[in-house]
Amino acid sequence: MHTPRLIAVILSTWRPGTVVEEAVTAALGDRAVDEVHVWGYDPTGRAHVYDLLPTLYHEALDHHINDITVDVLDTQGKKTAYRDTRERLRWRASIALDMWTVMSKARALFPRDTILYLENDAVLKPGRIGVSHALLLRSNAPAASCYRVGGARVYDGDGNLCYLLTPRADPGPHLLSYHFVQPADWIMSDYSRGGWPAYDCVTHGTPGKQHVSSREI
Repeated sequence: MHTPRLIAVILSTWRPGTVVEEAVTAALGDRAVDEVHVWGYDPTGRAHVYDLLPTLYHEALDHHINDITVDVLDTQGKKTAYRDTRERLRWRASIALDMWTVMSKARALFPRDTILYLENDAVLKPGRIGVSHALLLRSNAPAASCYRVGGARVYDGDGNLCYLLTPRADPGPHLLSYHFVQPADWIMSDYSRGGWPAYDCVTHGTPGKQHVSSREI
């Protein structure tokens, strides 16, 4: 019987400050993580690194940005929940497409392992991700959030810093299908159908230190 390895996969673009280095270093230093693979920017020079290149969908987003609806589906499916600006639409749709790209490529590389998907400002808490991975494998859930917001024990779409994805979980098609009309964390929540546990494994950046949002870069 194959015991899934834990493969950290980090979606990373440059940010000012040290948060990216801290996030990658924490993943590299955790004994439960078997390998660390970064798509994009790795300031440590120690992970396996791949270029984060635009796809045809990214190019279509840029080309047709003025023709795309700015209405956003909320979590109850209401189409006119609110309207984003074009700039925010481009930002959130690009994030969803980047997630789709990285998750899809990582799953192709590691079809039998658990993927630990991390944003580049998600810093692993020491010693917790291995325990959470073991709990997930003993559960019936195909995936989990490893960022617990407000003490919630079930992932409800609040935050998209970190996911544990067993081979039974493939959120890529959902991200690609809905990237125009919902933020990535809402898309992931829809895919989870309220069935993913949420574990307390990461912090949003380094506690006590501010860092710049990717929307402001």
